Amino acid sequence: MRILRGFVGGWIARIYLIAVAASTVWAFVEITRSGQPGADFAVMGTMLLTAPWSYALLTATARWDGNDGVFISCIAAAAFVNAAALNGVVVLMRRAGTRVSPSD
Repeated sequence: MRILRGFVGGWIARIYLIAVAASTVWAFVEITRSGQPGADFAVMGTMLLTAPWSYALLTATARWDGNDGVFISCIAAAAFVNAAALNGVVVLMRRAGTRVSPSD
């Protein structure tokens, strides 16, 4: 549980992961609608939300192009790394004495 708390321990990380999940679902809805011109933008939005790790992981797995499972795995891994980084920044700010609240 302590490792999981490192990824989703703070409210900022949770909001970020919810946004990534919503963006990924939206991208797949757009992809499944054949002939929709906005599908490419939906995928790019998801990748931008999880950048820079999504680009690195998807580049490393480029030989499995077109596989939805690989895409989801790369996006999920990138989202968890970014969420852990966000949570780490919040912890460091709290230790430094800076107040982090939604009203700031």
